[in-house]
Amino acid sequence: MKNEMKNDEAVSPVIATILMVAITVVLAGVLYVWASELAGNQTEAGSLNQYKAEDHPTATTDGMTDNLMRLSFVNGPDDLTWSFLTITLFDEEDGKTYKCSPNGADCSVGEETADTVWSGDEVISIAEGGSTDICGSAGSGAEGASCEVKVSMQYKGKPIAGTSGIVAVA
Repeated sequence: MKNEMKNDEAVSPVIATILMVAITVVLAGVLYVWASELAGNQTEAGSLNQYKAEDHPTATTDGMTDNLMRLSFVNGPDDLTWSFLTITLFDEEDGKTYKCSPNGADCSVGEETADTVWSGDEVISIAEGGSTDICGSAGSGAEGASCEVKVSMQYKGKPIAGTSGIVAVA
């Protein structure tokens, strides 16, 4: 009689096993959905690099090929591929924008090593490309003449941190 009472009060081993398997399957499904959603929401990062812009130390005064500024990395852990890098100059006075690239027509980028990347320890220079006079009369040789341009950069469509403030060039 004692044996019968014990069986009446407990869940059968078969039902307990089925419940444990069902709970495990449901939890595994929930974790899979959560993990795949988390992995799917990852966006591609731009760059951890941080640049600084400064006046070019050897400004030229020959019309439409003036050296405008130098750019270097304050923090440069990544080499930036030129095909994914966008350098834009904004002329505060005229309200015009210029896309800069190596051997660009409007705005040219000069690098120490002519390759496909801007290395983290490399200094590049920005100059007028030869077909556009970005700084106008600033390059005419007048004493104290200057123009003000603002630089901004993006890598893979994401902004790169840096001194995008106004840089005056003579």
